[in-house]
Amino acid sequence: MVPPKFSGRVKKVMPAGKYTIETPVVEIEEAGNTMTVMLFQRWPVRQARPCVEKLQGKEALLTCERVIDALFPVTLGGTAAVPGAFGCGKTVISQALSKYSNSRCRGLRRLRRARQRDGGGAFGLP
Repeated sequence: MVPPKFSGRVKKVMPAGKYTIETPVVEIEEAGNTMTVMLFQRWPVRQARPCVEKLQGKEALLTCERVIDALFPVTLGGTAAVPGAFGCGKTVISQALSKYSNSRCRGLRRLRRARQRDGGGAFGLP
């Protein structure tokens, strides 16, 4: 992945193989300057990645969990975090969201059906 604000023509690409993350794998040339691209990027955690436009949410994610809907509303298609210590119910919340919300969590539903059909399993979904 080329870092933001890099532009120009690709001058050299390393062939497929095993490399360390600090090995330059691509060289980009712009106006006589050559820049290298490695397999990792350093980016400050609290600095947002540049994007053309951030889309506004159009409808709410209805979780059917009163506390989440009232105190922590989430936009359908948005992102949210569930912080907490070990054993405080984070997985239970994610399972309830996949079962009762107005989102499309087809992958989890398929796992749940397979578990019910097989009579158990390692996933632990209800």
